[in-house]
Amino acid sequence: MRTYKTKMEKLIPYYREAGFVTRAYILLVTDVGCEQEVCKTIKTIPEVRDAYTLHGAYDLLIDIEADDLNYLKEVIQKRIRSMEKVRSTLTMIERVNKAELGKP
Repeated sequence: MRTYKTKMEKLIPYYREAGFVTRAYILLVTDVGCEQEVCKTIKTIPEVRDAYTLHGAYDLLIDIEADDLNYLKEVIQKRIRSMEKVRSTLTMIERVNKAELGKP
């Protein structure tokens, strides 16, 4: 596992140079009745592209973007998952080429 992580860390500068960004979609569960408050707070985080309230097993859907995976993980762990009224998260990560953004 350590070898894989080391190889990925070495690739991060090349992803940036090639025009890739790291985007994640986060499904989030809040304390009961706190969905709107948490959504409003999350929308103030600069890396968050958008956030939506949901009905069902998850309370929020968050679209977040950063230049690299390490920074994205830091934002998720320190700014989102650490919020008092957040109970759990499910994060789905993808690498996106900036040149392809906005194309159908």
